[in-house]
Amino acid sequence: MARRTFCSIVFVAMLCLTWAGSASATTRSSHQTAYGHLVALGLMGYQDLTGGDDGYLPRGRSVLRSVYLAEGEVYGVVAGGCDDAHDVDVEVFTPSGRRLASDVTHDRAAAVKIVAPVSGLYTVRVTMFASTPDGAHWSLLVVR
Repeated sequence: MARRTFCSIVFVAMLCLTWAGSASATTRSSHQTAYGHLVALGLMGYQDLTGGDDGYLPRGRSVLRSVYLAEGEVYGVVAGGCDDAHDVDVEVFTPSGRRLASDVTHDRAAAVKIVAPVSGLYTVRVTMFASTPDGAHWSLLVVR
């Protein structure tokens, strides 16, 4: 009985470590996608204001993040997905709720370059528009 319990515990631990490793790999993949789009925007070397925000979204779901932007400053907002993400979208809303910019192209990364019209707390919406049936990992970078 003790041997069976021990084997069960080892088996569950191995499953957990395998899942954590694959989640870590897909999170890294979403970061790489986002950073690749920063290069395309010409914004490498700028200060990351989000600290590399990331997470997991089911297909068709969105997440909101807030970030303080200063009036007149140029920002890059990039959302990237892992290999399981087929279409990630990003939208930026002003403090008053008006949509300032969006990238809703059919790509596993979305990027916009904006100039903040006023200082304040902006909302960024990341949408996992299309992915594998179980969803996918995403990363968000806001740089100045």
